[in-house]
Amino acid sequence: MGTVLTLQGGPGSYGQPGPPVIEVRQACAHRYAEGSTVSQAVCACGAFAIGFCAHHGTPVCGELSCSARVGNRLLCAGCAADHQREAERKAAKAAALAQQQVLERENAAKAAVEDAARRATIARREVQDLARRLSSAGSPGIRYWKRPPRASRFSRRPSGWVIGTGRTERVGTFERTITYEYFVTPDGRIEIADAWIGDRYLPRDNNADFWEKALRILRAKASQYGIR
Repeated sequence: MGTVLTLQGGPGSYGQPGPPVIEVRQACAHRYAEGSTVSQAVCACGAFAIGFCAHHGTPVCGELSCSARVGNRLLCAGCAADHQREAERKAAKAAALAQQQVLERENAAKAAVEDAARRATIARREVQDLARRLSSAGSPGIRYWKRPPRASRFSRRPSGWVIGTGRTERVGTFERTITYEYFVTPDGRIEIADAWIGDRYLPRDNNADFWEKALRILRAKASQYGIR
């Protein structure tokens, strides 16, 4: 904003002296661009420049083909394009790294599942083998009740050896807590010795933790008969 100069007064009429001239200054209500050296610089396209590229000082105009705002900096079109390519390169690198991390986690999870299945298979086979050897060595085991599939009565099952316990909070329509035992039979089968528990609670073949714990329990029993 600038100032406006107003002169008040002047010569009188009929040759008579008029009121004295008074100089009055007041603020101008209009805005305008102050002159600068920028207005004298010329962009490569021939238009007057509005500023200089923040990277190498080349004068640029405001046309999109000549300059661009990147953050709070004014750049020429070439520098703006370089900045855009660098940003895209970094974004692509970050995306590739994130994808690689996801792939590594998936591979690690897959390897863990495969390792657990391998360990479970080894332990389960050894449990079944020890059960057969215990039976051959004359270990009496423990007899238990078990209802055969699709049978209405419970029958006395052959002796077996306890290899673990389980627990459930609900059986059928009943809300109750039941702790049951897992048995391995002389022929290597796994059963649950409880009147209310079905075979759906049997341990999974790939449950490495269960089978390795069962193996430790059965090895302790087998060592009493000199079985290694």
